[in-house]
Amino acid sequence: MRPGFKIAITLLAVAGLLTQFTNCDVYSDSSVFDAASSYTCVNDTCVVSDADILEISAPPEMFVLSTVTSADMGGDCNEAGFPNSRVTWNLLQNGASIRNCTAVAACGQCLQGRYQITVSFPGVPVTGMQVEVEVKGVDANGVEHAGKPTIARRTVNVRVP
Repeated sequence: MRPGFKIAITLLAVAGLLTQFTNCDVYSDSSVFDAASSYTCVNDTCVVSDADILEISAPPEMFVLSTVTSADMGGDCNEAGFPNSRVTWNLLQNGASIRNCTAVAACGQCLQGRYQITVSFPGVPVTGMQVEVEVKGVDANGVEHAGKPTIARRTVNVRVP
């Protein structure tokens, strides 16, 4: 093939690609989306609280030494648009509650998608204890809203090595 012919083919291909995207057609009719995208805010932040999406994560197990009196635990959470939240914990032994965060003034809060709590043990921690951790939404009036137990509550097994 001649060099001039190769250059002409290359220029023609480049010109074709450049003009491919130059047209006067309307890309979309924005009026189609006007009704779907208009949203009336119910408050200043345009955030709607929904207890059904309160969510918390927790590790399946917590390893603690028998010499400790408390242990920290944390993870991800979703406060579901509530202005405040409360992360509670309940320590169980053989299925019975033996201590909770309210009794020792140690409940936590979901802040920017994360929480951290300190679980205190009444005596020596033993394998078989469980910690139930739950996130609750707190509205502007201070009323707590519980979420779905399947996603807003987790159970952590305590293991003592």
